[in-house]
Amino acid sequence: MLEQQWQNGCATKQVFPTRDNDVVTCIQFDRNRVVAGFENTRILVYDINDAGVVNELVGHEGGVWALGLVGNTVVSGSTDRTVRVWNVTTGRCTHVFHGHSSTVRCLQIMLPVDVRTAAQRRAGVTAIYEPEFPLIVTGSRDSTLRVWKLPEPDTENSMQSEPYSDEGYEEGDAYLMYVWVGHSQSVRAVTSVGALAISGSYDNTIRVWDTVTGECLRTLVGHVDKVYSLAVDEERRIIFSGSMDGDIRQWSLDTGACLRTLEGHITLVGLLSFRNNVLVSGGADSTLRVWDTETGQQMCVLEGHTGPITCFQHDGIKVVSGGDSTIKLWNLKTGKFVRNISAGLGNIWQVDFDGKRLVTAVRANDVTFVEVFNYGGNVADDCSCDNLLL
Repeated sequence: MLEQQWQNGCATKQVFPTRDNDVVTCIQFDRNRVVAGFENTRILVYDINDAGVVNELVGHEGGVWALGLVGNTVVSGSTDRTVRVWNVTTGRCTHVFHGHSSTVRCLQIMLPVDVRTAAQRRAGVTAIYEPEFPLIVTGSRDSTLRVWKLPEPDTENSMQSEPYSDEGYEEGDAYLMYVWVGHSQSVRAVTSVGALAISGSYDNTIRVWDTVTGECLRTLVGHVDKVYSLAVDEERRIIFSGSMDGDIRQWSLDTGACLRTLEGHITLVGLLSFRNNVLVSGGADSTLRVWDTETGQQMCVLEGHTGPITCFQHDGIKVVSGGDSTIKLWNLKTGKFVRNISAGLGNIWQVDFDGKRLVTAVRANDVTFVEVFNYGGNVADDCSCDNLLL
């Protein structure tokens, strides 16, 4: 029933104001709220249930280019070179982390996960959590990564980290764990598996870092142009990387060996998503491609956009993609185009979805707004479009 409503376009829609026409750079959402970061320094928190702005997170002095959301905490990275930690309920900035000397372009919140093997679980081995405590990993255009302890939700110390110093670690900074130096150009993407962080850079390489020891375990060399995107198959311990060279490379997380090169895109592969054992890539060549990562074969090409793919998401069943002036829905199993969710848009910056809801950040008629489509609500049986407003 739920998938049928996605297919037919039966949804209620909420439209959230943005108060101006600035670019939406990043979004995060959970069951109750949407958090949107803007190029003009602002972060807005929307209540999905009340269809309004709950809080404006004020503090950054430059564009917000990275967001993380976990529980009641938002972490943001900005062109002002700082990382800020916020209480999303009160709207207060609880911590400001200094240290990067250029834009904070990407971040990853690493939460402890139980890494016991199946055999260890059967043997009754006590839970083994990696990393030991929640971490924030930030990547910057200054070519470094920094690892910080994620503050407890109820702590507050906005002056904990001192301004940047060429000498490296800020004396007395209780939250900074490591400064990782190794990349020679901007760090564009970061992801993680257990206690390992993985970074992709404009220096054409990927690096694997150990958050326990602070060491760089290996450097993955093979791309001949900038690395823009990363994805991970945690079960098989495989890294996927997308590059300006048009290739997707598949690497062993444990050895760093390049297992295969997935060829098909003719230019930048800026977007990768691995979910439910399916890898999907989005390129500047206006196509999405679906890959069998066991064989390296291209399963299908999703063609229909007339410009670069700016954003997409998939769940192993369907793909929602944004590009040119449309948001499109695709059947991932058949590789067929289903329908346009929205059309006639000026810009499409972000799409994300869970089982029931789709969140988009777009501009239409010179107005920027965030939308939430709910395909799991009580929608009339004869509904045939996504444009039924609450």
